[in-house]
Amino acid sequence: MRWLAMLLLGIALLLGWTDGRGRLESAAIDQLASLNGRPAPDDILIVAIDEPSLAALGRWPWRRTVHAALLDRLAQAGVRGVGLDVILSEPDREHPQDDALLAEAMRAGPPVVLPVIMAMGPSGAPQAAGPVPVLAASAKALGHIHVELDADGVARSVFLKEGGPGRWWDHFALALLGVAGQSPSAADLPGQRRPPKAGSGWLRDHWMQIPYAGPPGHFRSVSYVDVLEGRVPAAMLRGQLALVGATAVGLGDAYPTPMASHDALMPGVEVSANVADSLRQGLTLRRAESWENAAVAVLMTGLLLLGLRRLSPWQGLCLVVAAMAATAGLTWLALRLAGVQLSPLPLLGALALVYPLWSWRRLEAARLQEALRREQEAVWRFIAHDMRAPQSAIVALVRRWRASGEALDGELMSRVEAHAQRSLTLADDHVQLARARHGGAQEPLDLRDVVADAVDQQWPLAEAQSVRLTCELPDDEAVVRGDRALLVRALVNLLSNALRFTPEGGTVRCALSPQGQDWEMRVSDEGPGVPPELRPRLFQPFAQAMAVANEPDRAAVQAASGAGLGLVFVRTVAERHGGRADLDSGPRTSADLGAAFFIRLPRA
Repeated sequence: MRWLAMLLLGIALLLGWTDGRGRLESAAIDQLASLNGRPAPDDILIVAIDEPSLAALGRWPWRRTVHAALLDRLAQAGVRGVGLDVILSEPDREHPQDDALLAEAMRAGPPVVLPVIMAMGPSGAPQAAGPVPVLAASAKALGHIHVELDADGVARSVFLKEGGPGRWWDHFALALLGVAGQSPSAADLPGQRRPPKAGSGWLRDHWMQIPYAGPPGHFRSVSYVDVLEGRVPAAMLRGQLALVGATAVGLGDAYPTPMASHDALMPGVEVSANVADSLRQGLTLRRAESWENAAVAVLMTGLLLLGLRRLSPWQGLCLVVAAMAATAGLTWLALRLAGVQLSPLPLLGALALVYPLWSWRRLEAARLQEALRREQEAVWRFIAHDMRAPQSAIVALVRRWRASGEALDGELMSRVEAHAQRSLTLADDHVQLARARHGGAQEPLDLRDVVADAVDQQWPLAEAQSVRLTCELPDDEAVVRGDRALLVRALVNLLSNALRFTPEGGTVRCALSPQGQDWEMRVSDEGPGVPPELRPRLFQPFAQAMAVANEPDRAAVQAASGAGLGLVFVRTVAERHGGRADLDSGPRTSADLGAAFFIRLPRA
């Protein structure tokens, strides 16, 4: 399971790091943002150029004396500042005196902020388009009214600073707070910094994600015509920051926002109201960095994996659902408490992958365990079956001895010992074969140590049989990846066979040498060799390298010559290590006497 856990953590890391903020991801973030509203402030008021105002005052645009009269009303009521979100970049040629009257009303009343927009100049380069000079000179400040649209057309951010070389303009909302004495200091100005690009004609800085307070219409609003005609109580206007702008459909700019769909657009003047309110309260909102999304994804995935290790499939499914709910809650808390927009879909996607992949791996592990259990049961059945013969022979010999009433003799004890030894050998060989098929750690090791260890184990047997045992090792390391215990046991099997069939005074040679991209361990003896008819089935279970059919006590001879699994074990170990084991059937010396077996393993 470890590799699957690492894979899932890697997927979580990748999904979190490569968040591209597509439409679906942005929509998910917007859903969370819609849960993060707040009450509208009681000192920001929108004076709406709405449908009733158009019906009462006539078609747009109105004469600028109308705006002058509105400013007079606001001044009498004691508003703190006015943001007049009306484009006044062209002089009124039909009523040239109106510009002067509006300028006078601006100078006499509360501080007024007028908008600046970006326009294309005669040369094709962007440039600022502000109010006509007489109005720009009378305004307390100028501010740009641009709203940044994402790829899906939703207004989620603004740049608090925009302009051209040598001149910057605050955002309209920031400029309004400035004239009212409520602007944050330059050092505390939020937003992501945007270094100017070489050759850029229009510069932007302090990219701010807007913490919207609510959907369209959330801020307090009064009709332009009601203020103009005195139907709004002065107490309702006193001390307010008044934002004058169009809300009538088709009259001004309106945008879809995270708090509204395309069917409920938010007027640009209300977007400015949201910006002003969040700046004044010090509310910040930023998109999470890639490393933050990745860290949360890896953390949640890791915790989920830890829980799944100890739970049933049904409990695991419940845990996944709970983890996904907790992730959504964590994303909302990060937005609510820290103003950080984590990307929920990569996090939820990583968690959604965990359960099916983990369940698949568990099913695979269960299937393998069941196969292993069945094979182990088969091994034990084979052991029980194969051990019946020697055990039955022991019982028969004991019963015959009891029936005869004779004293124990050496021949009887030798036969009992032979049968008992065969039983032990059978059991040990079966267990070792099962381990060779399913066990074994793969780690770097030096085959010189394996050969030396196997030769040391067989040295006493060679001495007892008066057989010379030689060992030939290279000077350089012979590194492979494998299980040392299994390889030593395989080589001991070959050596024990060679010693068994080598006559007294003969020699058994064990050599390690390079063979192309492999290392070869070779064991050769000076015994009678392997008959040609036995070679095709030499590595099959229970095939013996010597004829026993004509022996008077076949069981005793089999006990002496092995249980028939030794070479099967050797080949199984070699194949498990990516190599092979076989009998060297090439030309032999010494009158073609003896046999040579080898194990070849790939170099590490």
